[in-house]
Amino acid sequence: MMFYVLLLCAFLSTNICTAQDPTYASKINKTRELLSKLQEARLFNGNVLIMQHGKVVFEESVGYAELEFEVPLAMDDVFAVASNTKFFVAVVMYQLQRRGLIKVTDLVADHLDAAQLGLKGRYCPRLETGGPCQNMTIVDLMAMQSGLPPTLNCPYKPGDWEYKDCFRNLNMTLENAALLDVFATYDLTWLTRHIVDVPLVTPPGNKYIYTNANWWIVGYIIERVSGKPFRDHIADIASALGLKNTYYDYSNGQWNGIHKRSLPSYFAQFTPLSAGDP
Repeated sequence: MMFYVLLLCAFLSTNICTAQDPTYASKINKTRELLSKLQEARLFNGNVLIMQHGKVVFEESVGYAELEFEVPLAMDDVFAVASNTKFFVAVVMYQLQRRGLIKVTDLVADHLDAAQLGLKGRYCPRLETGGPCQNMTIVDLMAMQSGLPPTLNCPYKPGDWEYKDCFRNLNMTLENAALLDVFATYDLTWLTRHIVDVPLVTPPGNKYIYTNANWWIVGYIIERVSGKPFRDHIADIASALGLKNTYYDYSNGQWNGIHKRSLPSYFAQFTPLSAGDP
């Protein structure tokens, strides 16, 4: 999908001109035709806005806010940016470093509250095969090189040692009221508590392994070091940049009701898989 979005942006940015251009209407029609074809092929669904020289020359909604009921998108619909949130987390971390409160080269163990996280002592990340504590740094987390296995988008099967640590095995269903509260508020302490006892697949800094758990821990460290909820850091960034419709709400507005135009999220990955499911 990302390839097609980039290709679309390249096409649109080079083919839309100002309304004074005699070919303007033709280019607008060609743009709409392209967007329509991409949407019909399910290669694009979203809102498009094109600016040239500081002026909006094209804006249009393409596709649906809810595919099941064919509810059309509107230009004021709010989209979750999902894993793009990690860029915001990184900005906050480097802001704290600039203030002298932390260094990204610090050991993760230096910034975890063992008692709060249910640990008997200092955080000691070890390989599944055992051995000494590994020196995991904050930058290892941010570079997806902590050695932690994927626990959310879990690729493991019964019989793999990593399987027991998959979050889908924690009865993570939408019927679990306690869990709903965790994800409605995105409780970083709760999430980190369920990660700190997970063994490492590889030593830190040795291999790229994509796992959201890395950034949960970074978020937890941010809250602990700053003494400020993570959502407040996001609000500060949005305010400084004049992003009036950008806000932090993991539930995407479904439970907290922050924004009436928030589009629904789908948490199928939290539904426990039965034997034989792919």
